[in-house]
Amino acid sequence: MMISVYESSETNFNHNGLVVLSDCKTAFVEEELNGKYELELECPIDKRGKWQNLTEENIIKADSQLFRIYHKEKTLAGIKINARHIFYDLANNFLEDVTITGSGAGALNSVLSYTQYDHPFQGMSDIGGNLSTQYTRKNPVEAIMGDEGIIALWGGELVRDNFNIKLLQARGLDRGVLISYGKNIVGIDETLTMDSVCTRVFPVGKDNLTLSEKYLDSALVNNYPFPRIKTVDFSDCETEESLREMAQAYLDANDKPLLNYQVDFIELTKTVEYKNYSVLETVYLGDIVTIRHTKLEIDLKAKVIRIKKNALTNRIEEVELGSFRPSYNDGLVNPINDVKRQQAQDKTDLQKAIDNATLQINSALGGYVVKRNGELLIMDTEDPMTATKVWRWNQGGLGYSSTGYNGPYATAITADGSIVADFITTGTMNAALIKTGTITSKSGKLSINLDDEVLNIGGKIVYDSATETVSFAADVVLSWANIGDKPTIPTRADQVGARPYDWVPAYSDITGTKPPTNADNTSAFVGNKLTYIDAYGIYTGTLSADQINGKTISTITLTGALNAKDKVLVGTGTDALHTCHINTLTDGMRFQSHQPGSYLKIEDSGGISIYNNDTLIANISATGQYFGGGTSYTAKFA
Repeated sequence: MMISVYESSETNFNHNGLVVLSDCKTAFVEEELNGKYELELECPIDKRGKWQNLTEENIIKADSQLFRIYHKEKTLAGIKINARHIFYDLANNFLEDVTITGSGAGALNSVLSYTQYDHPFQGMSDIGGNLSTQYTRKNPVEAIMGDEGIIALWGGELVRDNFNIKLLQARGLDRGVLISYGKNIVGIDETLTMDSVCTRVFPVGKDNLTLSEKYLDSALVNNYPFPRIKTVDFSDCETEESLREMAQAYLDANDKPLLNYQVDFIELTKTVEYKNYSVLETVYLGDIVTIRHTKLEIDLKAKVIRIKKNALTNRIEEVELGSFRPSYNDGLVNPINDVKRQQAQDKTDLQKAIDNATLQINSALGGYVVKRNGELLIMDTEDPMTATKVWRWNQGGLGYSSTGYNGPYATAITADGSIVADFITTGTMNAALIKTGTITSKSGKLSINLDDEVLNIGGKIVYDSATETVSFAADVVLSWANIGDKPTIPTRADQVGARPYDWVPAYSDITGTKPPTNADNTSAFVGNKLTYIDAYGIYTGTLSADQINGKTISTITLTGALNAKDKVLVGTGTDALHTCHINTLTDGMRFQSHQPGSYLKIEDSGGISIYNNDTLIANISATGQYFGGGTSYTAKFA
């Protein structure tokens, strides 16, 4: 396969680059599941000087993937190069502070959206959930793959395909690959860890609840020389039935040993047993393989966790099968500095997608077209049995597979009207129903998780429809300046009184018991600001509280001094007086009465006038009563 070298700042990789390394001695691509992804190659120091392009930060394209050089070493035979997958360019970017709440898809998109500078990477995920975390002063690779990263919290398996990043629940398949192993074979190293095996459990539930039979046995208990017994605490189980169910699930997950198989095909091909294991040359990273262990007489499920591929021959040379363990390259701190990117910022996402599709189609080289059995195939080899990259078009639809003729077809348009794709870019989308997934804004600061029905605004404000709660980040500040349609605090002298005249309903508009007595109702004016407290609510211009707990407000502090000498008692009848504390009496102040449309007004003469619907009813002195129309008013200074 062709291996090309590009400038460090190159953004178009659909050409041959600076040089084609046609005389490489070796070239190996090694990828671990959720781990390292690197290229190692050796080239001679040729007379044409191709080797001089193999400098730090330049980019190599091998096995259809991009790798950036981070180390070179001259040897007697030539030059040795180490390069990391282009994904690790993200280790040079920076996240100042990002709060993530929602699905795995939303988490990945948030990390890629809140970087310190723009980049060409885009992400997708099929992982749901509604978790929350925060990343402060980390690079995106740490945020994705670190000990407390997205993979550690949300789970999933990483697919790094040049600038496309996918976090999938499972990136591989169980393709039915079955091998039988039970003896030492050159080329295969087997490691079995028995420490975690349990074939007989003594479960203990809440309040020392135990099973009537005490122990529960695995179906594999007789496959081992003796029972392997453990006591396990299931403190959430309150009934014997639930305790038995949990214990059985524990046995099913722990009655087989942890395993690791490292297969070296170069050595294995030298043995007569090679043909029994050659099927492992067709597996992909993340695939599930069944190993029939003849000594233990059990079938073990193993995952392909590492593949080493010869980029020159396009053949797998090493496969590692084992228990899946997430990992992160701890030594990767900041391998590449001063990354320069050239992006057309003035183009829309749709136009960029059109340009990219046009470039890929126009620059496609090679391939084989095969017509057979009512379908059309476009492949990277002539034989469907050996082809890896396959376009397949028949009566069922059109689909693309990167893992051979039998799929899976992750990009497809099928005859029943379905479209399957990782990325869909469109000018206008008209949908009667969007059922699932996460809808995210271009910046990534607004997302709607349709699976969990969660609205996330910049990681700062989150509405969860399941609990009908709104949560705010610690640095969110709510004030009247941030809230529209707020009530206007009265400041004009003729708009304030025992009840705020313009924006609080009269007692007659409130159903229920009669107005509270003067012991329950107080109002205070501090300067031009009103604080009003009664059984119906609190209306305030300035309110300071030491504690607000549940529905109880305690220890309310009103700023400013109160003068008890200037006090007006107003009411309808002597049994319904209300106290209004006033710092300074102002001519024209109004006090709404309990009678609809009635109010009392301070006159500049020092007396009080009684009005009904703005019609003067009577004038009374500083202390006095008025009786009229069956209604009595009391107003006096105290």
